[in-house]
Amino acid sequence: MVFNQVGTSFGCTPLELFNIARFSNITESMEDVEIINTIGFTLQSQGNKLEFVEIKTNTHYHRKHSGSITTRDLKKGRIVESTDMIKMFNYILETFDLNLRQKILCKLGILRFNINPNKSIFNKLIRKPLTLSAKIIAGWY
Repeated sequence: MVFNQVGTSFGCTPLELFNIARFSNITESMEDVEIINTIGFTLQSQGNKLEFVEIKTNTHYHRKHSGSITTRDLKKGRIVESTDMIKMFNYILETFDLNLRQKILCKLGILRFNINPNKSIFNKLIRKPLTLSAKIIAGWY
């Protein structure tokens, strides 16, 4: 995973994997990202080798509901999501035995999400190289 760019992570996740991990309740949003990371790092800590496959499609579905943070207030929603991503990366760093690349990606994530994109165009531009760096480190680019 590179930051929150997981995509449709649950479409092909076997149901039994959800029995090994529970939500940490540290976030208000981004539950899908939190649980897929918890499942992945729990499996890794048990000695399992994980393989993720990218499935490209021409369609996607996104469910929005009127009570969601992002729908109510986009600016506030982005701030909440950024705060939650920082909490999640810190939780991962504190909870799981990570390899060096994973630690670097978590720290890059914390740095990136500490830059509020709502403040200025400069902040949006400064986040781009952090995302690109993470993609290169993760082998996505």
